[in-house]
Amino acid sequence: MKNNKSNILFIITMSLMLISIILFIYYNNQQELIDKSSKPCAVSPYLANQTQEDSLGVKYVFDPVYMWKGRSEIKIYFLDANKELANKTLLIANSWLDETNVKFVKEENLAISDIRVAFRRGGGYKSLIGNEALQFKYSGLPTMWLDDLDKQPETVFKRTVLHEFGHSLGMLHELKNPNAKFNWNEDEVRSYFKGLKWKDSDIDKNILNPPPKRVISSSFDPNSIMIYQIPSKLLKDGQAILWPKGLSKDDKYIINKYY
Repeated sequence: MKNNKSNILFIITMSLMLISIILFIYYNNQQELIDKSSKPCAVSPYLANQTQEDSLGVKYVFDPVYMWKGRSEIKIYFLDANKELANKTLLIANSWLDETNVKFVKEENLAISDIRVAFRRGGGYKSLIGNEALQFKYSGLPTMWLDDLDKQPETVFKRTVLHEFGHSLGMLHELKNPNAKFNWNEDEVRSYFKGLKWKDSDIDKNILNPPPKRVISSSFDPNSIMIYQIPSKLLKDGQAILWPKGLSKDDKYIINKYY
């Protein structure tokens, strides 16, 4: 009887060790996947930029495929933020949704969360696009990175939260609008963004490469929160684009239209 108990205990112990190894390998593979796929500021490998313009001529870069359909709440789990930081972030993020039927809400249960925000996991500032965060391979893992953003000035904090939560609603980069006719100084572009720790592949995908040919054209919104600052030295001609201070009227319009 004693030997039988020892054998059972041994089997249980070995089984638990095997499960732990499998989970460790799975987590590391998933983390590697996210590290490779999550480009600076939320350019997803699964997402083709789509640009549209409605009958009123309002500008936007939005992909309805990634919107949260049929929701009154989008549940946000903060992986490493205290209550004050979490509430501050949600207050700003919900500026997108003031006139809609959906809200970002704080979720205490990781297992049922929609979006998982990390402030202390590195990764810079980036987010998956919209409901892409629901894909099984991201279960329990960060889907938005706000790396030590709370240590930045208030203007940077607000702008970045609005930008990344814009991605989480399905908004894409205004800079990739096909009607944004930038005449890039490529050497300066690469030097500038490499200083921000971007790789050449990130610079090509986010800045220099043209959008897919199937993109529907729209007018360009230089005031969108979804645009980067563009110093004048990065352009062979034209004026610099400054960081936006908040949501443009067209940013709000398109979210109100779809949500």
